[in-house]
Amino acid sequence: MTKTPALTPAQEQFLLTMPHAIVATIRKDGTPQLTPTWYLWDGAAFIISTLTWTRKYNNLKRDPRVTLCIDGFQRHTQYVQVSGMAEIVEGDVEEATKAVIRKYEPDEETTQRHWDEAKADRVIIRLRPDRWQWRYPGR
Repeated sequence: MTKTPALTPAQEQFLLTMPHAIVATIRKDGTPQLTPTWYLWDGAAFIISTLTWTRKYNNLKRDPRVTLCIDGFQRHTQYVQVSGMAEIVEGDVEEATKAVIRKYEPDEETTQRHWDEAKADRVIIRLRPDRWQWRYPGR
């Protein structure tokens, strides 16, 4: 397993607060398939909750290579691109999914309601990056 590089406090804050990651997986024909998605950075890995009928899930089951791009959506703000091999976690993914939801929902009641509406066919994609590329890393 590749060790996560030491992140600056600004980089750590960036990963914790940016709203979306663009997930790139590989289609059967070798072309990229891109999906904007919610994510959670836990300090060692990116956690993404998704459904078993999505294209990214099916692509990753066939080929676990994945790249995420998280951007700051303003001119001259940083972005990061991370790549590695996705780990798919199936089975009981409630707590991991709720952890992702909590980043976006205002309270526990809303988090629980979101989970209740979205729990069927859920899996977790976990990415411990082996490659990091920062743009404007000092910002």
